[in-house]
Amino acid sequence: MGPLSAYVSEASLQIIVGLFGLAIDRAHIPSILRTRIGLSILTTLISRAELLKSTTPATSDANHYTTLYNTLFDTAEPVLPHLFPPWASLQSDEDVYVWQFLASMGAGASPEQQQRLVLGVKERVMETVAVGRSLPGEMGAQRLGHVNLFMRSIGLDVELLG
Repeated sequence: MGPLSAYVSEASLQIIVGLFGLAIDRAHIPSILRTRIGLSILTTLISRAELLKSTTPATSDANHYTTLYNTLFDTAEPVLPHLFPPWASLQSDEDVYVWQFLASMGAGASPEQQQRLVLGVKERVMETVAVGRSLPGEMGAQRLGHVNLFMRSIGLDVELLG
């Protein structure tokens, strides 16, 4: 991931859109979404694209990225509840890469997509928050922080949950 992250961090939106398009067009996205490396690569590309979109005027590349993002979102939505690795317990931080991916997706999502995103992972959010609140000190704060990474990307906070 190091060389890819270094390259992506310097790449233009045109390059990011090209890489993102290749991933969407040539890979079986539901399978990619179930792997740590797949989610990490998509997170890197989405994060960079969102940063570039926020700092540059609207362009055809930005519009093309939005179309690709919407395709990814529609493909990912049915598998959202299954993104979390089955071996990762609610007490561990082995699923932090999933929360990072969800945060990147949330940052680029429309309000309607954000609602769908929340509905897709609502059960895991609620379970993780409940466990995080029951864990001692630093462990609990870390678990809540991971969930909050996602929640804050869509304008929410775990403190708003009952």
